[in-house]
Amino acid sequence: MAEYELDAARELVVVARDVVDRGLNSAEARSTVAYLSSRSIELTLKAFLERAGLPAADLRTLSSRIPALLERIDTCYIREEIVPGHRRWVPAKRLRAVTVSAGDTSSTIGSVLESLSAGRRLALPGLPPRASPPDPQTILATAQALLEWAEAHWTEVRLHRWSDDTDPDVRA
Repeated sequence: MAEYELDAARELVVVARDVVDRGLNSAEARSTVAYLSSRSIELTLKAFLERAGLPAADLRTLSSRIPALLERIDTCYIREEIVPGHRRWVPAKRLRAVTVSAGDTSSTIGSVLESLSAGRRLALPGLPPRASPPDPQTILATAQALLEWAEAHWTEVRLHRWSDDTDPDVRA
């Protein structure tokens, strides 16, 4: 049985959306949506990596470090239809380019996840100013888009790419 599952990530998105529906009029509400959405992102990345074949023990060593999880996703492969009737294994790092829209703003999953980690960096003398994290609704939209991407590629993900000549899954 899998240790990390998409169902838990999906539930966090549902609860975060409920908070948004009640209004983001307080700092506590905004913080709650950002936290729940960030945890959903973490769980989705871990579930996807576990599905690809990364042992749960290895995932635990990555803790809640979203950049480290995203780097591991970059090393995976997914199958996509390149042209009608022809599926190929392609790098899962294509995830970074998936568009996310929240209100009037548009971004990519990769840039939102990178800004989440940059927003946690301490502002220290001599270093560039601390980047502000994305707004809670953007984080929630990213969690939802990531979840949809993971579900779409759930059955065809792996840690390593096979050459198409030796891939046992490629049908002639």
